[in-house]
Amino acid sequence: MHDLSDITASQSTPAEFIAALERAGQRRVTQNGTGEVVWRIWGSGDPLVLLHGGTGSWLHWVRNIEDLSQDFMLLVPDLPGSGESSSPPQPVSAESIAASLRSGVAALRLATPSSFS
Repeated sequence: MHDLSDITASQSTPAEFIAALERAGQRRVTQNGTGEVVWRIWGSGDPLVLLHGGTGSWLHWVRNIEDLSQDFMLLVPDLPGSGESSSPPQPVSAESIAASLRSGVAALRLATPSSFS
């Protein structure tokens, strides 16, 4: 991962800013039953999982990544069925999506699932 300190939104177009954020982090993939969950990771320290709302993606957090990554390891998934992540297995429920994310955190080997209970 690269340092985020040289990225400033005021010095670039939105597309350049997003590209710089992507270069500064890691893109990881975990399994989600029949598909995959795509994660973005920045920073170090205690893990902080950022979940977007609705049918969005990790891009909901672009204005927060720089500041939060100074103190935390950010784990930012595209929720199953959103962004770059595959649709979750049927039947879809809040519990099944939470289980997919919990197993994804464990598969990333960055924190234990019990840390998020």
